Amino acid sequence: MTTAAQGTSYSRIVRDHIDRGIGIPRELYLSQELFAHEMTEIFGHSWLYAGHESQLAKPGQYVTVECGAESVIVARGADGGLSAFSNVCRHRGARLVDPGCGAKQRFVCPYHQWTYRLDGTLQGAPRMPDSFDPAQYPLPTADVVVWNGLVFVHLGETAPEPLADLLGSGEELMAAFAIAGTKVVHTITYQVEANWKIVWENSQERYHCNVNHPELIKTFDVAGLNVTGRLQSPTPPSPDRRVAHGRFPLPERCRSPSTAITRPANRSARSTGGSRPTPPPSTSSRRSRWWAVPTTPSCSANGRSPWTGRRSG
Repeated sequence: MTTAAQGTSYSRIVRDHIDRGIGIPRELYLSQELFAHEMTEIFGHSWLYAGHESQLAKPGQYVTVECGAESVIVARGADGGLSAFSNVCRHRGARLVDPGCGAKQRFVCPYHQWTYRLDGTLQGAPRMPDSFDPAQYPLPTADVVVWNGLVFVHLGETAPEPLADLLGSGEELMAAFAIAGTKVVHTITYQVEANWKIVWENSQERYHCNVNHPELIKTFDVAGLNVTGRLQSPTPPSPDRRVAHGRFPLPERCRSPSTAITRPANRSARSTGGSRPTPPPSTSSRRSRWWAVPTTPSCSANGRSPWTGRRSG
């Protein structure tokens, strides 16, 4: 992106600072122009996590996705299929439901009672003229897909790249967790007063984990991470298959055997006890680099994605 006023290429600045091994400038966290561009080019063209399929097990159950100024409803229809559509009434722009999840037989606008079916089509509108055709006023739709029990939506106007293709070997790596068979029992929402990039950057480093995340340290061996010149470490052996999959391989071009770390012989893996089966041989290199998988960062209400006015019907 280039600012019209200053002619500054944000991409060039970021690449330059990365090459020099220093953080990006403060202005790139504060610029409203850049934030609006990020909302369009990143979040407007990415698959966004919506919820778990267990939250949408029965017809009428729904979850909402809040991203910037956009709000999306994902609902289970009477036919058993999932639909994703705008959480904004076509009449005067009122929100249909509050953020969160729940169950409804239909979505009724609280302002003028326009009523929508579970697939986002308009069922009825009170006191409209005889010439009014509800079929012409469905809610704008979004793409929705389920991967390993996790539900994702895509707000872009163009057809997205298949999620399974983007995740690559993730299907095999996530199999040990059997996420599709789980259910949501508790949620915690964090309101972070910071630019989304700071949240994302925090999830990429382990420098702060010893003090702030002792539970993570007990679960995964993060020894050797964040050490200058040592970007890789071997997968530690463990009878717990989940721990065995605690490290994910990066593409071959990102690996550098010369920077691999050798695990000290006197540091055995912590056993979790029990008679759990021996994990299958890893298909990745034992020098595979640590890859932390971040959650979708929260978006502030500034800026808008290009989804507004997306296709209808």
